[in-house]
Amino acid sequence: PICSRLQPLSPSLLWVRRKMSRESRTRLSRDEESLVESLDAGLYDEADNDDSGSDIDREEEIAEEPSSMGEDVFALATASFVRDYVFLQSGSAAYHVRVSRMMFTFLLVCFCFFMQFFLLSAVYRLLCEVAVKQIRQDYSHYQQVMYGDHVHKNGNGFWRGDGNEFFNNVSAFETLTDDEKHSVCQIPLAHPEYTAMILFIWTLNCCAELRNAVEGVSRVLQTVPTVDDVNDVLDKVEDNSSAALVAGLTRSMKFLITVLIFVPRILTVVMLGFLGCRWLMATNSLSDLLLNGLALEFTLMLKELLNVTLTSKRNKSITDNTLFPETRSHYTIFDSLGSAGWAIFAIVWVYAYIYHVQSVVPGYKWDVRPVCATWKDALSE
Repeated sequence: PICSRLQPLSPSLLWVRRKMSRESRTRLSRDEESLVESLDAGLYDEADNDDSGSDIDREEEIAEEPSSMGEDVFALATASFVRDYVFLQSGSAAYHVRVSRMMFTFLLVCFCFFMQFFLLSAVYRLLCEVAVKQIRQDYSHYQQVMYGDHVHKNGNGFWRGDGNEFFNNVSAFETLTDDEKHSVCQIPLAHPEYTAMILFIWTLNCCAELRNAVEGVSRVLQTVPTVDDVNDVLDKVEDNSSAALVAGLTRSMKFLITVLIFVPRILTVVMLGFLGCRWLMATNSLSDLLLNGLALEFTLMLKELLNVTLTSKRNKSITDNTLFPETRSHYTIFDSLGSAGWAIFAIVWVYAYIYHVQSVVPGYKWDVRPVCATWKDALSE
Protein backbone atom coordinates (compact mmCIF):
# COMPACT_ATOMS: atom_id res chain seq x y z
CA PRO A 1 0.00 0.00 0.00
CA ILE A 2 1.10 3.54 -0.73
CA CYS A 3 1.16 5.83 2.28
CA SER A 4 -0.62 9.13 1.98
CA ARG A 5 2.08 10.91 4.00
CA LEU A 6 5.73 10.43 3.02
CA GLN A 7 9.03 11.30 4.55
CA PRO A 8 11.11 13.64 2.32
CA LEU A 9 13.78 11.88 0.30
CA SER A 10 17.43 12.68 0.85
CA PRO A 11 19.35 14.45 -1.96
CA SER A 12 21.24 11.23 -2.73
CA LEU A 13 18.01 9.25 -3.20
CA LEU A 14 16.58 11.99 -5.35
CA TRP A 15 19.71 11.91 -7.51
CA VAL A 16 19.28 8.17 -7.95
CA ARG A 17 15.63 8.74 -8.81
CA ARG A 18 16.59 11.13 -11.60
CA LYS A 19 18.84 8.46 -13.11
CA MET A 20 15.97 6.05 -13.67
CA SER A 21 15.32 5.42 -17.36
CA ARG A 22 12.00 5.75 -19.08
CA GLU A 23 11.89 1.99 -19.74
CA SER A 24 12.11 1.17 -16.04
CA ARG A 25 9.34 3.61 -15.26
CA THR A 26 6.94 1.97 -17.69
CA ARG A 27 7.26 -1.27 -15.75
CA LEU A 28 5.90 0.30 -12.60
CA SER A 29 2.40 -0.43 -11.45
CA ARG A 30 -0.25 2.24 -11.66
CA ASP A 31 0.01 3.08 -7.98
CA GLU A 32 3.80 3.17 -8.08
CA GLU A 33 3.80 5.38 -11.16
CA SER A 34 1.43 7.79 -9.44
CA LEU A 35 3.83 7.90 -6.51
CA VAL A 36 6.80 8.62 -8.79
CA GLU A 37 4.98 11.45 -10.55
CA SER A 38 3.99 12.98 -7.22
CA LEU A 39 7.62 12.88 -6.11
CA ASP A 40 8.74 14.55 -9.35
CA ALA A 41 6.21 17.34 -8.88
CA GLY A 42 6.98 17.72 -5.19
CA LEU A 43 3.29 17.26 -4.38
CA TYR A 44 3.42 15.35 -1.16
CA ASP A 45 2.56 16.16 2.39
CA GLU A 46 5.13 16.63 5.08
CA ALA A 47 5.49 13.92 7.64
CA ASP A 48 4.17 14.33 11.15
CA ASN A 49 6.72 14.67 13.88
CA ASP A 50 5.68 11.77 16.04
CA ASP A 51 8.22 12.58 18.75
CA SER A 52 7.15 16.18 19.32
CA GLY A 53 3.53 15.85 18.22
CA SER A 54 3.71 18.89 15.91
CA ASP A 55 4.39 19.38 12.20
CA ILE A 56 7.73 20.66 11.01
CA ASP A 57 7.50 24.33 10.08
CA ARG A 58 8.70 24.23 6.50
CA GLU A 59 7.38 24.64 2.98
CA GLU A 60 7.38 22.28 0.03
CA GLU A 61 10.63 20.99 -1.37
CA ILE A 62 12.28 23.22 -3.95
CA ALA A 63 14.19 21.50 -6.75
CA GLU A 64 16.33 23.98 -8.68
CA GLU A 65 17.42 23.11 -12.18
CA PRO A 66 21.13 22.51 -12.82
CA SER A 67 22.90 25.66 -13.97
CA SER A 68 26.33 26.93 -14.96
CA MET A 69 28.81 28.39 -12.49
CA GLY A 70 28.37 31.91 -13.86
CA GLU A 71 29.75 34.14 -16.58
CA ASP A 72 33.33 35.00 -15.63
CA VAL A 73 36.83 33.60 -16.04
CA PHE A 74 36.47 31.43 -12.93
CA ALA A 75 33.35 29.75 -14.30
CA LEU A 76 35.11 29.28 -17.64
CA ALA A 77 38.14 27.69 -15.96
CA THR A 78 35.94 25.34 -13.94
CA ALA A 79 33.86 24.25 -16.94
CA SER A 80 36.89 23.84 -19.19
CA PHE A 81 38.78 21.82 -16.61
CA VAL A 82 35.88 19.43 -16.00
CA ARG A 83 34.97 18.90 -19.65
CA ASP A 84 38.43 18.78 -21.19
CA TYR A 85 39.93 16.68 -18.43
CA VAL A 86 37.19 14.06 -18.79
CA PHE A 87 37.51 13.89 -22.56
CA LEU A 88 41.30 13.75 -22.40
CA GLN A 89 41.12 10.86 -19.97
CA SER A 90 38.65 9.15 -22.32
CA GLY A 91 41.04 9.40 -25.27
CA SER A 92 39.63 12.39 -27.15
CA ALA A 93 40.77 12.85 -30.72
CA ALA A 94 40.94 16.66 -30.33
CA TYR A 95 43.86 16.38 -27.93
CA HIS A 96 45.64 19.61 -28.88
CA VAL A 97 42.44 21.65 -28.85
CA ARG A 98 41.50 20.56 -25.36
CA VAL A 99 45.00 20.97 -23.94
CA SER A 100 45.34 24.45 -25.44
CA ARG A 101 41.94 25.48 -24.04
CA MET A 102 42.83 24.27 -20.56
CA MET A 103 46.13 26.16 -20.73
CA PHE A 104 44.41 29.31 -22.01
CA THR A 105 41.77 29.32 -19.29
CA PHE A 106 44.39 28.65 -16.61
CA LEU A 107 46.53 31.54 -17.87
CA LEU A 108 43.44 33.76 -18.00
CA VAL A 109 42.71 33.02 -14.34
CA CYS A 110 46.37 33.68 -13.45
CA PHE A 111 46.24 36.96 -15.39
CA CYS A 112 43.11 37.99 -13.48
CA PHE A 113 44.80 37.20 -10.16
CA PHE A 114 47.95 39.05 -11.27
CA MET A 115 45.97 42.19 -12.16
CA GLN A 116 44.08 42.12 -8.88
CA PHE A 117 47.20 41.56 -6.78
CA PHE A 118 49.08 44.24 -8.76
CA LEU A 119 46.27 46.71 -8.08
CA LEU A 120 46.27 45.68 -4.42
CA SER A 121 49.98 46.36 -4.20
CA ALA A 122 49.69 49.65 -6.06
CA VAL A 123 46.79 50.82 -3.91
CA TYR A 124 48.75 49.96 -0.78
CA ARG A 125 52.11 51.51 -1.80
CA LEU A 126 51.11 54.44 -3.99
CA LEU A 127 47.76 55.49 -2.57
CA CYS A 128 46.97 54.02 0.80
CA GLU A 129 50.23 54.66 2.67
CA VAL A 130 50.59 58.20 1.28
CA ALA A 131 47.03 59.06 2.28
CA VAL A 132 47.48 57.50 5.73
CA LYS A 133 50.63 59.54 6.39
CA GLN A 134 48.96 62.77 5.31
CA ILE A 135 45.83 62.31 7.39
CA ARG A 136 47.92 61.38 10.45
CA GLN A 137 49.98 64.56 10.08
CA ASP A 138 46.86 66.72 9.75
CA TYR A 139 45.27 65.25 12.85
CA SER A 140 48.54 65.41 14.80
CA HIS A 141 48.86 69.14 14.07
CA TYR A 142 45.23 69.63 15.07
CA GLN A 143 45.86 67.90 18.39
CA GLN A 144 48.93 70.03 19.08
CA VAL A 145 46.99 73.23 18.45
CA MET A 146 43.83 72.27 20.34
CA TYR A 147 45.55 70.84 23.45
CA GLY A 148 48.48 73.23 23.65
CA ASP A 149 51.21 71.97 25.96
CA HIS A 150 49.10 69.08 27.24
CA VAL A 151 50.07 66.62 24.50
CA HIS A 152 52.15 63.50 24.15
CA LYS A 153 53.41 61.37 21.28
CA ASN A 154 51.77 58.01 20.60
CA GLY A 155 53.49 54.87 19.43
CA ASN A 156 53.51 56.14 15.83
CA GLY A 157 55.23 59.42 16.74
CA PHE A 158 52.19 61.69 16.35
CA TRP A 159 50.78 64.12 18.91
CA ARG A 160 47.72 63.28 21.01
CA GLY A 161 45.95 65.30 23.68
CA ASP A 162 46.32 64.29 27.33
CA GLY A 163 42.65 64.63 28.22
CA ASN A 164 39.38 66.29 27.26
CA GLU A 165 39.75 68.79 30.09
CA PHE A 166 42.64 70.41 28.21
CA PHE A 167 40.69 70.78 24.95
CA ASN A 168 40.61 74.51 23.98
CA ASN A 169 37.62 74.19 21.66
CA VAL A 170 36.81 77.12 19.35
CA SER A 171 39.40 79.61 20.58
CA ALA A 172 42.35 77.47 19.51
CA PHE A 173 40.61 76.28 16.35
CA GLU A 174 40.40 79.86 15.06
CA THR A 175 44.20 80.06 14.99
CA LEU A 176 44.29 77.51 12.15
CA THR A 177 44.27 78.63 8.55
CA ASP A 178 41.28 77.87 6.35
CA ASP A 179 43.28 75.19 4.52
CA GLU A 180 44.20 73.53 7.81
CA LYS A 181 40.61 73.71 8.99
CA HIS A 182 39.42 72.21 5.73
CA SER A 183 41.93 69.34 5.92
CA VAL A 184 40.93 68.46 9.47
CA CYS A 185 37.21 68.74 8.87
CA GLN A 186 37.44 66.48 5.82
CA ILE A 187 38.73 63.57 7.92
CA PRO A 188 36.29 60.67 7.34
CA LEU A 189 36.14 59.89 11.07
CA ALA A 190 34.72 63.37 11.61
CA HIS A 191 31.66 62.22 9.65
CA PRO A 192 31.08 58.64 10.91
CA GLU A 193 27.58 58.21 9.45
CA TYR A 194 28.61 59.21 5.93
CA THR A 195 31.82 57.18 6.11
CA ALA A 196 29.99 54.15 7.50
CA MET A 197 27.54 54.19 4.58
CA ILE A 198 30.36 54.29 1.99
CA LEU A 199 32.20 51.48 3.78
CA PHE A 200 28.97 49.50 4.06
CA ILE A 201 28.32 49.68 0.30
CA TRP A 202 31.91 48.68 -0.46
CA THR A 203 31.70 45.80 2.03
CA LEU A 204 28.46 44.60 0.44
CA ASN A 205 30.22 44.46 -2.93
CA CYS A 206 32.97 42.34 -1.40
CA CYS A 207 30.36 40.16 0.34
CA ALA A 208 28.65 39.54 -3.01
CA GLU A 209 31.93 38.27 -4.46
CA LEU A 210 32.68 36.27 -1.35
CA ARG A 211 29.21 34.73 -1.37
CA ASN A 212 29.56 33.61 -4.99
CA ALA A 213 32.90 32.00 -4.21
CA VAL A 214 31.62 30.26 -1.08
CA GLU A 215 28.53 28.96 -2.88
CA GLY A 216 30.75 27.73 -5.69
CA VAL A 217 32.91 25.80 -3.24
CA SER A 218 29.79 24.35 -1.64
CA ARG A 219 28.46 23.17 -5.00
CA VAL A 220 31.76 21.54 -5.93
CA LEU A 221 32.51 19.91 -2.59
CA GLN A 222 29.04 19.07 -1.26
CA THR A 223 26.30 19.23 -3.88
CA VAL A 224 28.18 17.43 -6.65
CA PRO A 225 28.55 13.74 -5.72
CA THR A 226 32.00 12.22 -5.39
CA VAL A 227 32.73 9.49 -7.93
CA ASP A 228 35.67 7.13 -8.32
CA ASP A 229 35.72 6.82 -12.09
CA VAL A 230 36.26 9.82 -14.37
CA ASN A 231 33.84 8.26 -16.86
CA ASP A 232 31.02 8.94 -14.39
CA VAL A 233 31.70 12.68 -14.22
CA LEU A 234 29.58 13.90 -17.16
CA ASP A 235 26.05 12.95 -18.11
CA LYS A 236 23.88 13.89 -21.07
CA VAL A 237 21.08 16.41 -20.81
CA GLU A 238 17.74 15.67 -22.45
CA ASP A 239 16.65 18.03 -25.25
CA ASN A 240 20.08 19.72 -25.34
CA SER A 241 22.80 17.80 -27.11
CA SER A 242 25.45 20.48 -26.51
CA ALA A 243 24.92 20.60 -22.73
CA ALA A 244 26.57 18.32 -20.20
CA LEU A 245 25.50 17.71 -16.61
CA VAL A 246 28.26 17.30 -14.05
CA ALA A 247 26.91 14.17 -12.36
CA GLY A 248 29.96 13.79 -10.13
CA LEU A 249 33.59 14.74 -9.57
CA THR A 250 36.54 12.69 -8.46
CA ARG A 251 38.32 13.68 -5.28
CA SER A 252 41.36 14.91 -7.17
CA MET A 253 39.21 17.09 -9.42
CA LYS A 254 37.45 18.64 -6.43
CA PHE A 255 40.79 19.31 -4.77
CA LEU A 256 42.32 20.98 -7.82
CA ILE A 257 39.28 23.16 -8.54
CA THR A 258 39.13 24.31 -4.92
CA VAL A 259 42.84 25.01 -4.50
CA LEU A 260 43.55 26.57 -7.90
CA ILE A 261 40.37 28.58 -8.39
CA PHE A 262 38.27 29.18 -5.30
CA VAL A 263 40.86 29.58 -2.55
CA PRO A 264 42.87 32.32 -4.37
CA ARG A 265 39.61 34.01 -5.28
CA ILE A 266 38.43 34.12 -1.66
CA LEU A 267 41.80 35.38 -0.39
CA THR A 268 41.88 38.11 -3.04
CA VAL A 269 38.42 39.37 -2.11
CA VAL A 270 39.28 39.44 1.61
CA MET A 271 42.53 41.35 1.04
CA LEU A 272 40.91 43.76 -1.39
CA GLY A 273 38.05 44.41 1.05
CA PHE A 274 40.41 45.22 3.92
CA LEU A 275 42.77 47.44 1.91
CA GLY A 276 39.78 49.16 0.31
CA CYS A 277 38.41 50.07 3.74
CA ARG A 278 41.84 51.36 4.78
CA TRP A 279 42.18 53.52 1.68
CA LEU A 280 38.68 54.93 2.04
CA MET A 281 39.30 55.73 5.70
CA ALA A 282 42.49 57.61 4.72
CA THR A 283 40.77 59.68 2.01
CA ASN A 284 40.95 63.23 3.33
CA SER A 285 38.12 64.52 1.15
CA LEU A 286 34.44 63.73 1.48
CA SER A 287 33.83 64.01 -2.26
CA ASP A 288 36.85 61.84 -3.10
CA LEU A 289 35.63 59.32 -0.54
CA LEU A 290 32.56 58.61 -2.67
CA LEU A 291 34.57 58.56 -5.91
CA ASN A 292 37.19 56.23 -4.45
CA GLY A 293 34.46 53.85 -3.36
CA LEU A 294 33.18 53.71 -6.94
CA ALA A 295 36.72 53.32 -8.30
CA LEU A 296 37.41 50.33 -6.09
CA GLU A 297 34.46 48.43 -7.54
CA PHE A 298 36.07 48.02 -10.96
CA THR A 299 38.75 45.77 -9.42
CA LEU A 300 35.96 43.31 -8.61
CA MET A 301 34.70 43.43 -12.20
CA LEU A 302 37.94 42.28 -13.82
CA LYS A 303 36.79 38.66 -14.01
CA GLU A 304 33.73 39.62 -16.08
CA LEU A 305 35.72 42.07 -18.19
CA LEU A 306 38.32 39.46 -19.14
CA ASN A 307 35.62 36.92 -19.92
CA VAL A 308 33.73 39.30 -22.22
CA THR A 309 36.74 40.63 -24.10
CA LEU A 310 39.21 37.71 -24.20
CA THR A 311 36.99 34.65 -24.37
CA SER A 312 35.78 33.20 -27.65
CA LYS A 313 32.12 32.52 -28.40
CA ARG A 314 32.84 28.79 -28.35
CA ASN A 315 34.33 28.95 -24.84
CA LYS A 316 31.45 31.06 -23.59
CA SER A 317 29.09 28.39 -24.93
CA ILE A 318 31.02 25.70 -23.04
CA THR A 319 30.68 27.71 -19.84
CA ASP A 320 26.93 28.14 -20.28
CA ASN A 321 26.34 24.49 -21.20
CA THR A 322 28.34 22.87 -18.42
CA LEU A 323 25.66 22.43 -15.79
CA PHE A 324 26.27 21.78 -12.12
CA PRO A 325 23.49 20.42 -9.88
CA GLU A 326 21.87 22.72 -7.39
CA THR A 327 21.08 21.82 -3.81
CA ARG A 328 17.58 20.38 -3.38
CA SER A 329 16.19 21.09 0.04
CA HIS A 330 13.12 22.18 1.96
CA TYR A 331 12.59 25.91 2.18
CA THR A 332 12.75 26.90 5.81
CA ILE A 333 12.88 30.16 7.75
CA PHE A 334 16.66 29.85 7.81
CA ASP A 335 16.72 29.90 4.00
CA SER A 336 14.46 32.94 3.99
CA LEU A 337 16.63 34.91 6.41
CA GLY A 338 19.98 33.33 5.61
CA SER A 339 20.89 35.91 2.97
CA ALA A 340 20.36 38.66 5.52
CA GLY A 341 23.37 37.25 7.36
CA TRP A 342 25.65 38.86 4.78
CA ALA A 343 24.11 42.27 5.48
CA ILE A 344 24.49 41.70 9.22
CA PHE A 345 28.11 40.69 8.68
CA ALA A 346 28.71 43.88 6.68
CA ILE A 347 27.15 46.05 9.40
CA VAL A 348 29.18 44.38 12.16
CA TRP A 349 32.40 44.66 10.14
CA VAL A 350 31.89 48.37 9.36
CA TYR A 351 31.14 49.17 13.01
CA ALA A 352 34.10 47.15 14.25
CA TYR A 353 36.44 48.68 11.67
CA ILE A 354 35.51 52.29 12.40
CA TYR A 355 35.52 52.06 16.19
CA HIS A 356 38.00 49.28 16.94
CA VAL A 357 40.00 47.89 14.00
CA GLN A 358 41.06 50.92 11.93
CA SER A 359 44.65 52.05 12.39
CA VAL A 360 44.61 54.94 9.93
CA VAL A 361 44.27 57.44 12.77
CA PRO A 362 45.32 55.50 15.90
CA GLY A 363 44.11 57.00 19.15
CA TYR A 364 41.45 59.11 17.47
CA LYS A 365 39.67 61.11 20.19
CA TRP A 366 36.43 61.98 18.33
CA ASP A 367 37.03 65.69 18.95
CA VAL A 368 36.85 67.09 15.41
CA ARG A 369 33.18 66.99 14.54
CA PRO A 370 31.84 69.45 17.18
CA VAL A 371 34.44 72.09 16.31
CA CYS A 372 33.95 71.70 12.55
CA ALA A 373 30.20 72.12 12.96
CA THR A 374 30.83 75.47 14.64
CA TRP A 375 33.21 76.55 11.86
CA LYS A 376 30.67 75.69 9.17
CA ASP A 377 28.03 77.76 10.92
CA ALA A 378 30.42 80.69 11.08
CA LEU A 379 31.16 80.45 7.36
CA SER A 380 27.47 80.39 6.50
CA GLU A 381 26.71 83.68 8.29
